Amino acid sequence: MNLKRFIYLGALALSLSACESQLEIDPISDISNANYWQSSSDVEGYLTGTYSNFRSLIDRVTYGEDRGDALQPGSRGGVSRAHTQRLDNENGYDWKVIFTNLHHVNMIIKNTPAISFSDQNAKNRILAQAYTMRAHDYMLLLQMWGDAPIVLNPTETADKSTKPSRQPKEAVMAQVLSDLETALSLFPQSSIPNKYRISRPSALMLKAEALAWNYTVLKSGDKQNLTDAIACLDEVEQCGVKLVDNYADIFDVSHRLNSEIIFAIYVRFGEYDSMYALNFTESAVQGQVGSAVNKDQIPYSNGNIAAPYYAPSAKIKAAFTSADKRKPVCFIEGVNAAGKVLFTCQNKFRGTPYEKDRYY
Repeated sequence: MNLKRFIYLGALALSLSACESQLEIDPISDISNANYWQSSSDVEGYLTGTYSNFRSLIDRVTYGEDRGDALQPGSRGGVSRAHTQRLDNENGYDWKVIFTNLHHVNMIIKNTPAISFSDQNAKNRILAQAYTMRAHDYMLLLQMWGDAPIVLNPTETADKSTKPSRQPKEAVMAQVLSDLETALSLFPQSSIPNKYRISRPSALMLKAEALAWNYTVLKSGDKQNLTDAIACLDEVEQCGVKLVDNYADIFDVSHRLNSEIIFAIYVRFGEYDSMYALNFTESAVQGQVGSAVNKDQIPYSNGNIAAPYYAPSAKIKAAFTSADKRKPVCFIEGVNAAGKVLFTCQNKFRGTPYEKDRYY
């Protein structure tokens, strides 16, 4: 028995030492912050990853409709505490996801200038996108919280002594406008070379919003804000965008990147399947789709892809007149044989039917 036990323990010791030696092998490749920022392709790859992070930031109702009156509980229910105005210290929203994106944007702004590009316009365009994205993030912080920390460098250490403090909302607005001015000076062209990327017209739209917010909400008292906002919009109109004839075409995937679109988030089947509109789209397994006589007209999901936590509110539906051509595009009501309204479903983002289900 003792001999067997000795042999067993000896074998175990050998196996553990073997594992330890394998764990101590130097990695074949080691990508770290110190050796990553070497070439223009490094910057371009990092920017692509930052857009993915940016998508997860803005593809939600958290920072917008969730706290407004355009939505109400859907047929499944389960709305957030923000929607019911029951926020407290334990259940409030934090700004982690925003500052995560800000960190990555600041990495681009910090490291790109020292890297050589064969095309200076390509370098300037990347920096312009980063500055615009940072302005957007701070505009979002300003609209949600007012006073907010202003962090203009990436967080590369765990030194808690450098924890930033909140700055007055006027300072946050000044940072937004400063970043936008920097971005606008860097964009090499006034057109939109790629609608899946931030362009000069995108920055101008954000600047117009910021200036209007500065005057109407922050009470700047400077009417020049409004004059400059109009000038931004006038310039955008010259970049080739125009209204489409059919309102529904704006959101139709067969008219992807149409003439009304200035900037679009990239969403394709199999690559990203959690579009925010699914939160107010009916599901055949969770809602009342099966009882609707107009079932075939509703962009419902067969499974759990969609979850109707929310629905367009009575207030937002009442804001449309019967003659408004946008009304049937924005929402659709499911009705039973007696004409009773069972639910209201969003109708803009109708998705695309595939073999097993509809994807959005």
